[in-house]
Amino acid sequence: MFYFIFRTSFLHGKQTIAASQSSNLFIFKRSIGLRLFSNSSNGHSFTVLYLLSKCGFSPELASRVSNFVHFETPEKPDSLIVFLENHGFSQTQIANLIKRQPTLLLSDTEKTLLPKLEFLYSIGFSRPELAKLLSSYPLLLKSSLKKQIIPSFNLLRNLFQSHDKTVKAIKRYTGILVYDSESYLCPNMNKRGIGVPESNILMLLNCQPRALLFNPVRLKEIVEEIKRMGIDSSTKKLLIAVRALRSMTKSTLEKKIDVYRRWGWSDQ
Repeated sequence: MFYFIFRTSFLHGKQTIAASQSSNLFIFKRSIGLRLFSNSSNGHSFTVLYLLSKCGFSPELASRVSNFVHFETPEKPDSLIVFLENHGFSQTQIANLIKRQPTLLLSDTEKTLLPKLEFLYSIGFSRPELAKLLSSYPLLLKSSLKKQIIPSFNLLRNLFQSHDKTVKAIKRYTGILVYDSESYLCPNMNKRGIGVPESNILMLLNCQPRALLFNPVRLKEIVEEIKRMGIDSSTKKLLIAVRALRSMTKSTLEKKIDVYRRWGWSDQ
């Protein structure tokens, strides 16, 4: 029964991000100099107009995003957009990246962004892959290359003992390069003391990286719950069980179990 619950939970569940079109009042060609607005409007108004015309945001979205970033001239935002276009980002990907991390519009592209892209290219990401990855997880571009991204990559490569597996894990969940490894990943990798083989831990890290970027105390509780349910933590069923228990509360699990018991299923 438990395996069925875990399996169906694992398979259950892409957000489709639709770009809003601005009204005709705010349709501008990309080449129009928005400097015209900077002399007659404050930074907030200029930012809104820029987001409407250059990113295709709706008035509501542009106003909301402008609460997190302000600029009165287009130089730096234009520089970011051109930079991303030169690296193969589509207009939709650029808009999505800016919506999620608006302060990137103020970035020094050559000094802070280019080195990160060059590093990611060097470890095996193609331009289309990187555009997709960063538009979905732009926080990576806000992280320190030397203090966060490279050390996290090196740690993963040492764990996997494989460059290819490391890159695949990053593709599955890019946040693995951003999380505090000392607080999450490292403690959760040390589960051999509670009966989980290292091979299974590495398999979980490879297939479901997010599962190990989790509160270590709660993850230990989950593993203990799995063992109490009679599931052998040395088998691959552990992967499905961890994923399922991590995504549901104890009360939800108990309700599911009760339903299946009433159907006549055993606990095993």
